[in-house]
Amino acid sequence: MMAVLLHLPAIGAPLMTDDYEQSAMVAGTFPVPRGPFDLYDWVGDATRATLVERGVLPWWTHPRLKARFLRPLSSALLWADYRAFGRWPLPGHLHSFAWWALSCVAVYGLIRRTLGGRAAVVGGAIFALAPCHVSSLVWLANREVLVSTALGALALGAYARWRDDTRARDAWSSAVLFTLALLSGEYALCFSGYVIAIDLVRRGESARQRLARVLPFVLPAVSYLTARALLGYGVYGSDFYRDPFRQAGAFFAGAPSRLETLLADAWLTTDDAFWRGAPAWLFLLVAVATAPVLLVAVRHAIGSLAPRERQGAMWLLYGSCLSLSPLLAVRALERLIAPAMIGVCAVLGVVIAHAASLARARDARTQPVGLAAAATVFAGTLLAFAHLVRSPFLTWFSAREPCEIEAIAEQRMEGIRAHVRDAPSKHILIVRAQWGQPLLGGVFMVDPDRGVPPASWRVLTWGMEPSRMLRTGPRAIDVVAITPAPLVRRGEENVFRSDDAPLRSGDAEAVDGMRVTVIDADERGLRRLRFEFDRDLDDPSFVWLFEATGGFSEARPPEAGGERILPL
Repeated sequence: MMAVLLHLPAIGAPLMTDDYEQSAMVAGTFPVPRGPFDLYDWVGDATRATLVERGVLPWWTHPRLKARFLRPLSSALLWADYRAFGRWPLPGHLHSFAWWALSCVAVYGLIRRTLGGRAAVVGGAIFALAPCHVSSLVWLANREVLVSTALGALALGAYARWRDDTRARDAWSSAVLFTLALLSGEYALCFSGYVIAIDLVRRGESARQRLARVLPFVLPAVSYLTARALLGYGVYGSDFYRDPFRQAGAFFAGAPSRLETLLADAWLTTDDAFWRGAPAWLFLLVAVATAPVLLVAVRHAIGSLAPRERQGAMWLLYGSCLSLSPLLAVRALERLIAPAMIGVCAVLGVVIAHAASLARARDARTQPVGLAAAATVFAGTLLAFAHLVRSPFLTWFSAREPCEIEAIAEQRMEGIRAHVRDAPSKHILIVRAQWGQPLLGGVFMVDPDRGVPPASWRVLTWGMEPSRMLRTGPRAIDVVAITPAPLVRRGEENVFRSDDAPLRSGDAEAVDGMRVTVIDADERGLRRLRFEFDRDLDDPSFVWLFEATGGFSEARPPEAGGERILPL
């Protein structure tokens, strides 16, 4: 009940970013047609040019950008919500809550069967209270994490029974559930870590038996990956996602820091934003201070279990670590770790329950104090505080924060609507965007009731620093960076273009009605850009805006030869 109350603010969340795009897909106002199973098919070779022309993608989009996710079941569920309730988000949030509740029940049942009641109560509570679920509850487009986690946890429970008892019905149940989990989202591939871990800890099975018994997962996984490859799904050209095969250098360069962040989020409840940009020595310091104590506590707690439970704890521990490997292709975010948290919560349940038993025994003076026991009590106390005291507060504030942020974003978008409400044929030119909304779904937020985009929508630059706008001709302006920050953000925040294909001085991009030339670029990024239009800059159909701290303001071009500073 406490977990429900802590997550309850998520029910009031409005539509966010990708939600507007998906609702437009269902309503038929998206620039390219999408069916019930295609709501996560964002951009590919056949649609990229159209989406850039219509402003759904910015002009600096990678020429081969691809972001196509095979999530037909999650897509169909969203399609049904939007068809039944339109853009009213409340029913969709309640639907998401149902999947979250199912995942909590499935995880509790899995831990209880594997490790017993005490660990299940503690571990199940930690999973339910974890802040990693918040984004998937407040953001309808991210529901696929909840669906694949819930179905994957049910599948893993059936698979564990199959490996223990070898009953055919458990094999079939796990195969069907793994198939549904994979059809919900590629996050279900994380469960491969648990399947591998179960095989690692089991003894007395021949190679042939092992091969036969992993088929309930292997067959659905191979089928899914084959279909994904043959149908052209995948991601390329973005630093937010890094394909380990086509962007191997960037993937392996970023994998260690991503793994560090995910492990810290899962075990220590640190916010992923805390580690972003933090120096490497800080993580090393935290690891040196905590890892030895945690390792001693985990080993001592697992060693106290009966042989059957000990084996279960080991595969849950190993599986939680291995399950993070598919996530290393994505920017490290707390909302991704729900599958890994299954094993983490189970082991935390064992450690905290064992630490409580040791503390009671010490108080009763029925057990001598040893170094390992003391470390276990110390670590268990800290982990209990982190996950059962601090984590609920994080969950509560995390559930409220997106609602507040979207309320601010809605106020900002209202500043745009005021300029085009009575003139939908106007062309909106955002000289500088600061937040992500103008780039992610903003074109459909202008008319939120119908989701109809304006005549044209162009975001010229994207950054948080002041810049200068120069008028270089009747139809041309230059935008110049006046701080070390580039005019367009780089790195993992840039979903649209990876750093392995940077724009250089002299490069030019053309979209309908506008040509962009890179006048100056260096190792920091884009420094000066020239924008040439097919009509005079003073044409009344143009709406010139820029985003500042207080929202959107007019950014009319100066007179010929003049300049204008775009402040914060």
